Amino acid sequence: MLVRCPIGQGAEGFPALMDVFRASQAVQTLCMSIEIGALEARHARVLADDYWPEYLARSARELAELLRFVQRHAKPAADWRTPHERGEAVENVAAYEQSQLMSSIAYVKQLMHSLNALKPEEEAMS
Repeated sequence: MLVRCPIGQGAEGFPALMDVFRASQAVQTLCMSIEIGALEARHARVLADDYWPEYLARSARELAELLRFVQRHAKPAADWRTPHERGEAVENVAAYEQSQLMSSIAYVKQLMHSLNALKPEEEAMS
C-alpha cells in the first residue's frame, strides 16, 4: 500500500533526482509544481496475477531489489489513514491538507536552495 506523506518524507530520492537534472543542465529550464497526493491510500496489488500483464518481464534479481526497497521503507503498522479516510470533519481534513502542503513547500525550498548553491569545486571554476 502506498500511503500519503509530505514531499521529502517518503521513499523518493529527490536530492538524487535534482542532481541528475543539475548535471544535465535541465534545471535551468525546469518547471516544477507541488502536488499533494490522493486523499486515500493506493493499493498496489503486486501479488495479483492481473496486475502484471501491462508490465515488461523482470528478473528474479530485479524482484529481490524491489522487495529490499520495500523492506527498507516499510513503516510499522499504525493508523496511516488520512483525516478524510477516517471520516473526520471538513475542517480537520483542510487543516491536514494545509499542514502537508506547508511541509512540502518547506522541503522543496530547502532542496532548491541547496541546488542553487554553488558547490566549492563549481565556485572555483566560475
